[in-house]
Amino acid sequence: MDRRWKIALLIAASLTVPVARTATSKPTANSSRCKSPHDHQVDIEGVQCFEAPNNRQSVRVDHGQIVVRYENREYPMGSMDYGSILWSPGSDGFAIGDSNGSGESDLFSYVDLSGRAPRRTKVLRTSAAKLYAQRFQCPATGSYVYSWVDGWQEKRRIRLIVQEGVHSERCVHSDPAEVEIGVVGDPRTGRIYRVLSQEDVLKEWCSNEQRSKFGYCYEEAKAKPAQSTH
Repeated sequence: MDRRWKIALLIAASLTVPVARTATSKPTANSSRCKSPHDHQVDIEGVQCFEAPNNRQSVRVDHGQIVVRYENREYPMGSMDYGSILWSPGSDGFAIGDSNGSGESDLFSYVDLSGRAPRRTKVLRTSAAKLYAQRFQCPATGSYVYSWVDGWQEKRRIRLIVQEGVHSERCVHSDPAEVEIGVVGDPRTGRIYRVLSQEDVLKEWCSNEQRSKFGYCYEEAKAKPAQSTH
């Protein structure tokens, strides 16, 4: 079985990413060496910090290990590969775009801080993948779907671009220009509020000089991704 399809099966098998729940009250020694990138991007070769908009919470990614500082305590939230961290506008959670070791894939998850303790969930990713599979008649075996984080629509609604994996060729695309969809949903509950066609994604989420590919808006001339910060 294709390795990426095994990943897709794991997506559907569980709605919550298992992480350690033990919290610590003391910051680690790496905190003083933490860099704050301006483009939301994670470099797993180093250590970066991502401050929440309210400046009361923060995320540290130490060589791929994710730690959230919340209510003056630190909680390990699992790991990630190269990708991105995007705080919600209300500072009550953050999105994780995990590239899974490839520039052509993304495994979305969300850390919810609205409860008594942080929890990492992939419920919206699961909902989006099921919706895509239904729309494009993807078979249960031999196909896999990825979801890229495009940005926040508002406080608790996030935008995802959903697309079949680059080596998955089993979904049915009657129009070769329509191979992806845009989804606006609640990352805490998995509820989907809006679904956009690829044409609508280009019109509403990309500028006139850009096209959507692998979950990002690319400049036609430079072919470089431009991450949305909405």
